[in-house]
Amino acid sequence: TSTVTENAGTLGNANIDGETSAIEAGVFGDVEGADVLSDSPANLTAGSGNVPTGNNVGNYCTLNPLDRQASNGELANGNLDLRQTTGAWAMYRGTMSMSSGKWYWEVTFGNDQYSMIGIIPTDYLMSSNSNYWPAQVPNCYVFYPYTGNKYDNTSLQNYASADQSGTGDTYGIALDLDAGTKKKKKNGSSLGQAHSGMRADTYAPVAALYNQSNYDSYNFGQRPFLYTPPANHLSICSKNLNPPVANSTTGFKALAYDGNGNATREITGMGHSPDFLWITQTNAGGWQHVLYDRTRGPGTSSVTKSLSTNSNRTEASGNDTNHGFVSAFGDDGFTVDKGTQSGGSYTNHLNWNYLAYSWDAGESAVTYGPSGSGADNESSNYDILTTVRANTTTGVSVLSYTGSGTNQDKIAHGLGVTPEAWILKSRTGAKEWYLYTQVYDGTVDYITINGNQGKNDSQSNAPNATSISLYSSTVNSTDDYAGYAFRSVEGFSKIGFYTGSGNQQFIPVGFTPAWVMIKRFTDNTVGQWTIYDTANSPANEVTKKLWADAAGGEEDHTNNSIDIVSNGFVLDPGSDSGNVQYTNTGSVGYFYMAFAEHPLTTARAR
Repeated sequence: TSTVTENAGTLGNANIDGETSAIEAGVFGDVEGADVLSDSPANLTAGSGNVPTGNNVGNYCTLNPLDRQASNGELANGNLDLRQTTGAWAMYRGTMSMSSGKWYWEVTFGNDQYSMIGIIPTDYLMSSNSNYWPAQVPNCYVFYPYTGNKYDNTSLQNYASADQSGTGDTYGIALDLDAGTKKKKKNGSSLGQAHSGMRADTYAPVAALYNQSNYDSYNFGQRPFLYTPPANHLSICSKNLNPPVANSTTGFKALAYDGNGNATREITGMGHSPDFLWITQTNAGGWQHVLYDRTRGPGTSSVTKSLSTNSNRTEASGNDTNHGFVSAFGDDGFTVDKGTQSGGSYTNHLNWNYLAYSWDAGESAVTYGPSGSGADNESSNYDILTTVRANTTTGVSVLSYTGSGTNQDKIAHGLGVTPEAWILKSRTGAKEWYLYTQVYDGTVDYITINGNQGKNDSQSNAPNATSISLYSSTVNSTDDYAGYAFRSVEGFSKIGFYTGSGNQQFIPVGFTPAWVMIKRFTDNTVGQWTIYDTANSPANEVTKKLWADAAGGEEDHTNNSIDIVSNGFVLDPGSDSGNVQYTNTGSVGYFYMAFAEHPLTTARAR
């Protein structure tokens, strides 16, 4: 829902989704506090929140009732007002996040003491079992007016005079993420620069309160600000957020289709030209996942090109001629061949249900390494000739190389920044699928996709903005290999880690997910690679799931389900411990990857 506000101090017309509508005083009473709600948000020209003709329509930031520490606090007034009436801290994160730009919002205190305001990283996961306040959160930048202290990444410093009679005071927060600074205002008067040299990260507003009976009231631009924002500082609304991937389907698509049994068939509607394609069957047990990519090329009636995440098999052993294959990549989809076997098909059996997951990995392939065509083929960068198809906007690349057999040799990934996850699989040897990541503790870990055990420490050197280092014969014998590299892109994708709680838990990603894959990571208790998607479950609750490490189709039950929301997903604690252990056992760490159905700027209710 979009909030549209009549300009304070006047009575007349309000701009609602671009149309002028009269406001009658008798309906709303005092116009200064009147809201008009529109069921179909429109993104109009956005300016600072006190510009009458500017930032009046769109989705705005609020405090998130799903994203809070413990179960403390009470929200009101459209999740803009917070109070906490017991002797514990309530802490809430805002629904929108930013990694760059200049932003402004205001908080009017309803109490004399114990309010804390500022920003918090989105990768900090609120815990239902903790009573933290923002001063205890790493890389959080907050101000505590009651003492006049500020906290830079948990470090206490004096900033301003203590305010112990703050009821009715309005504090303005001016955040400049381009410069890495944050300033504060009190009742329109500057308190000076509070923070500088802030860590480059993605942040959201944070609100905290301890043991107070009245509400603190937040305004992210839904209403005219009480005081003029600094120049070029914008309110936090969907129109002002500019995700790198404005239309998610240009980078990723989850598509459901029903098999028609034809010998060949074109599947369209992907929204992009597929470069990495994953097809799975959902309603007939025992059939493998099949993965293709444009770097290796499609299959033919005589050449098998599929790989399967549920098996360590080679390309050549896929038996695609009998079971079906992808025969061509198109501009908006792909073509499948049913195969010669009448009993079933990986791709197009009559009345079977299929899911296709597709990623765009750029317009062309480049070779890097010795004698390669890439622009930076210095020997210090790469040791192995690698064919790379990379999309630096969506953070996805597809790799192909022949191993050298030498540990720590480097291959290119083409992303231009350090990848957060990369997957490697031998095409010619019956070897495991290894996924590598540093999201857990900053060191390189690896985990087997075609298995269900936990992570292991890798001896490979850390990746960088140009290359990945290889260690072990599984990923660097003299075999031919396929690889896929990923980095998080704001509003489009997130590669991350969370600790399970055993309770309902919100995982913020900053967009509406279309596809989520979760793996129990930090211990060796069995935990399958669990996939949820909105093509198979277009409405909440998302109960249907697939296992990347197992053939056999989907499972559909309410235990171990998730809900998809505009800026993340919510884990259901469930009652089936055998399945819940895959996604949300208390104190266990989980790895996840998520790709967007919509960026937050265009997200709508499901």
